[in-house]
Amino acid sequence: MDERDYYKILGVKEGAAAGEIKAAYRNLAKKYHPDRNPNDKLSEEKFKQVSEAYNTLIDPAKRKQYDNIRTAAEHSFSTGDFDFSNIFKGGKRSHTYEEYSSFGDFGDIFSSFFDLGSDFRRERYGPQNGEDLVYELEVPVETIASGGSISFSFRRESVCRVCGGSGADPHSRLMACPSCRGRGTVSRQLGEFSTVRPCPDCLGRGTVIEKHCSNCMGKGATYGSKNYTVKIPKGINEGAKLRLKNEGARGLQGAPNGDLILIIKTKIHPQFERRGNDIYSRLEIDSIQAMMGAKVYAATLNGKVSVSVPPGIQDGTLLRLKGRGLKMHKGKSGDHYLRINVKIPKRLTPEQKRILKEFSKTRKI
Repeated sequence: MDERDYYKILGVKEGAAAGEIKAAYRNLAKKYHPDRNPNDKLSEEKFKQVSEAYNTLIDPAKRKQYDNIRTAAEHSFSTGDFDFSNIFKGGKRSHTYEEYSSFGDFGDIFSSFFDLGSDFRRERYGPQNGEDLVYELEVPVETIASGGSISFSFRRESVCRVCGGSGADPHSRLMACPSCRGRGTVSRQLGEFSTVRPCPDCLGRGTVIEKHCSNCMGKGATYGSKNYTVKIPKGINEGAKLRLKNEGARGLQGAPNGDLILIIKTKIHPQFERRGNDIYSRLEIDSIQAMMGAKVYAATLNGKVSVSVPPGIQDGTLLRLKGRGLKMHKGKSGDHYLRINVKIPKRLTPEQKRILKEFSKTRKI
């Protein structure tokens, strides 16, 4: 991640619109947020860079000032008389404030770079809603046909039951950060400028935990399975979504959890195949029944029904049982299609062979 170039930090082009900048920031902020990456100094630093870049580029006035200084710095690189990287790292400047008076209030842009104040700390460490989670729920076709309830388990993060999400041992306490003395910020000198930044030890909170919770190791959450039971509406569509409120990813700093979104998928059945509201299955008959016709029983979602097989039916033919498919909660029912499977016997008795030979002689060629 380039520490000097805010556009490269966010991964956007110089002419990026505000919407692109916001989208890039949201993705990177979620990725590097300190609460999602505990004790990861590299993520903390990257999050700090991303936040500084966003706060500057999202504000039209600050962005204009930044672009002006950036252009001048790029020009100065070619002449070797200005080290732009030192502006961000506290190095010695070779130009004076007056030389950049044409770029607007130089102090303002430096303030936007470093003195981010309470707004920055609220954005970085304040409440953040949890993300929605998606789970593909397989439902037996019989449950879809009649409606009912189904139970399942899902692995997710939950607020630690021991510390209640604080990350602190219940018998411990929060102490004022010794590095910033509870202010949440530390100051440093940048040449002629005094800058204020979030404290790297307490991450801008102003407090540190005396002793971390042993159950969640200070994270404030544990990861495990949770059991759910949901009602399945009769005839629910394949791919339909059911939403379980507040059962998604946990929110940060007391913010609400996201939702758990269930995407309905019909579970593979050994006998029935679902196609929309229609059901398909196989009906096996023997060769005599196929030639002469017969009344047989076929299994459907609503039990066995009597089926008339017409004489001379061919293998693979579909018989339609009208209205025997899935019935929508509001709407017409689908149909049940029986695919005929004519079973040819592998072995014949001598008597059967004799009869078939006599039958063969009567056939017209």
